[in-house]
Amino acid sequence: MAAPLVAEELVIAKDGKPTCTIVWAAAGNNHEEWLLTHAHAELARVFKKMTGREPSGLPESAVTNAAGLCIYLGATEFAKQHGIDPQALKHEEAVVKVADNALILIGNDRYPQLGTLHATTLFLQKDLGVRWLWPGELGEVIPKRAAITVPGALERREAPSLKVRYWRDVLGNGEMGKMAMENGWTTLEEIQKRSRESEEWSWCNRLQRVMGIPCHQPAPTGNGSINRRWSAWKTRRPFPPIRSG
Repeated sequence: MAAPLVAEELVIAKDGKPTCTIVWAAAGNNHEEWLLTHAHAELARVFKKMTGREPSGLPESAVTNAAGLCIYLGATEFAKQHGIDPQALKHEEAVVKVADNALILIGNDRYPQLGTLHATTLFLQKDLGVRWLWPGELGEVIPKRAAITVPGALERREAPSLKVRYWRDVLGNGEMGKMAMENGWTTLEEIQKRSRESEEWSWCNRLQRVMGIPCHQPAPTGNGSINRRWSAWKTRRPFPPIRSG
């Protein structure tokens, strides 16, 4: 059987209208559901700001009803059929790949990793010119485009060289926020708004959602999860003795 023809470029928006459908994988747990929801929301939001219209979206189980080019999010069967096994990806690795005239955005989504969300923002940044310079709408750079195309042979992979990349929101840290409110510097509503914008900015720049040393522990619940990850990690690596003087 002859290999399928590969288009020189994929047209995902034309004349100010998206020509693509966002297709998401079935979520296996709450973490994956959170990831897919936020990846889809960010992709659709940026497309709307860029072209003026939001693309349609549907789960992979209904993909026969998709119109035009499909953008596959997460561990879809389509991605697996085209040789991408999310279980084989490196820690926090993100993959952007065109296959069979469709676009795949996938990553290592094992808790607490954000692979698929990172693949989405990697595509938006590297291939569509989007930038998140600082938290909030004022820090966004989303170029206006009537037409959007990507190379037909596009394949991009990224795995972070730093294991720990966490942005700490100081005002969102209980005592600091309380002090700021007591002194009349801000309000609870403003703190919540800024904290939300700060967290979203950190995801878009492919930082981590959870602070701590990754050690492949099960998804934690309740407070103290950071300490549990730290305790598990430090037992795997000997530390040199502390010397005085």
